[in-house]
Amino acid sequence: MENNVEQSVEVITFTSTSKKRKGALIIENPANAIIKHKTSGKVLSKRKIRYYEGCQSIYIDEQIKLDPDAEATPIVIGKKNLRVDKNRDPLMVEFLKANPHFDMNTATGFRILDVAQDDLYELEAYELTQKAKNIVLEKDKEGHENLIRTMVIEFISVNAVLNTTLPKMKKKLLIKIETEQGFVEKIIKFAENTNNNEKLIISMAIKENIIAINDGKTVTWKESGEQIYVASQSQNAISDFATWLKIDKEGRQYLSAISDKLPKKEKE
Repeated sequence: MENNVEQSVEVITFTSTSKKRKGALIIENPANAIIKHKTSGKVLSKRKIRYYEGCQSIYIDEQIKLDPDAEATPIVIGKKNLRVDKNRDPLMVEFLKANPHFDMNTATGFRILDVAQDDLYELEAYELTQKAKNIVLEKDKEGHENLIRTMVIEFISVNAVLNTTLPKMKKKLLIKIETEQGFVEKIIKFAENTNNNEKLIISMAIKENIIAINDGKTVTWKESGEQIYVASQSQNAISDFATWLKIDKEGRQYLSAISDKLPKKEKE
């Protein structure tokens, strides 16, 4: 009597590491495998590998001995990833793990998909994105318009707040939240920053034409043009100026002078 033992299924899912990729990813095949020491990670050697369906080895030098006519079998990771049964095709799994693009965070990189971990990561990323959006979209909170204005100055430019409505400023921030990598964290960190009070005063003072920022890093009195502060670089001008106003003795004197010039309703 013939025994039909069904082979167990153990599926491993490979996915692209590039979040921007929209089409299929063609895996490099043949490729140069980098063989490293298991503990030290030191590169021991490089060996040419190739996935050839049905062959008993992924190493080209061994394949030639087994089948001189061996050719690479194309491997493609599509939009819905690549599912490989480890028990039915262990050589493909071995080849993919030995491929130089495996676990590389590049446009041609790919990795093993951990469904549970990835779902958790996506949920956390979604929650952070919503938190950043809520900070921007918050309504009827005292000082919120000045906070938005300060964010736009900080992350876009001083000119972006001049003669611009609040909805337009919010829209600019929301677009960056959706399109710029790492901007979600910047918004959240900014909202929690202890220098915000100084940054808000700077924002209000610019709005009221009390101070101006020239050449991206020089802060002056708007009316007289007299220099107040010069930042090390234009990219961090507002942050540098806010820190100086907060911790430096001379800076605190200027902070007081700027605050005194603000309209009473702005200071309240």
